[in-house]
Amino acid sequence: MAKVLTFTAKSVDEALANASAELGIPAEELRYEVTCEAKKGLFGLGSQDAQIRVSVEENPDELALEFVRTILKNFDLSDETLKMEEIDSKEVKITVEGDDMGLIIGHHGEILESIQYLTNLAANKGRDGYRRYTVDIENYRSRREEALRRLAQKTAARAKRQGRNVTLEPMSANERRIIHSEVQNIEGVTTFSIGSGDQRKVVVSPENKKERQPKRNNADKPRQASPAKSKLPSDIPTTYAGGGVSKQPVVKAKSIEELGLADPDDSDIY
Repeated sequence: MAKVLTFTAKSVDEALANASAELGIPAEELRYEVTCEAKKGLFGLGSQDAQIRVSVEENPDELALEFVRTILKNFDLSDETLKMEEIDSKEVKITVEGDDMGLIIGHHGEILESIQYLTNLAANKGRDGYRRYTVDIENYRSRREEALRRLAQKTAARAKRQGRNVTLEPMSANERRIIHSEVQNIEGVTTFSIGSGDQRKVVVSPENKKERQPKRNNADKPRQASPAKSKLPSDIPTTYAGGGVSKQPVVKAKSIEELGLADPDDSDIY
């Protein structure tokens, strides 16, 4: 990404000399455009200075370093020590050392992750290629990685011992990769992720564990009407009550004897 600066002087040559001194670039290597020629005027009236616009290709490493330095100053951390180490052509590590750095690390490195994200945006804005910048403060990332690997080992042992899935708290993508990587070296367990965004979590699961299907609530099952079963002979007439078949048949007869009830006494109920 190119940065454009404007320089003004009595002449174009003087403006170029000023630009060269400020930028530390030889005048003959500067890319510039004359936006205004110098004019002497008449009797000192209407004179005009020369003006040039210089295009400077910004170094992404310097942009990244300056961005981190500005963040630290905004936190009133002026005694920090900044170091930059090139890992390869596509990755650079920026380390910060100093006192009271816990303020810009945050809970489980949340603030540090935000600083790193913004640093990469600032350094790569307008660039064709992408260069990754890792920001580390007081060796926090190494200490956090070691803690996560111990957590992965303990969680894997617990999942195997209890024979059930164990879900960890939400983590960043980088921290989830550390958990996945460590569990891959442990027999009898595997991992997968659930959730989305900031709430994405790692689940440590015993291998060959059959996923239990949730029990279906009987209340959710549609009720099917069972056909009415009747043990009565088909030739016995029946009555209807409320749209359903009455369980008690109504049989017409002229006498009790005809119904087949012989010698009824007073206790019988008809």
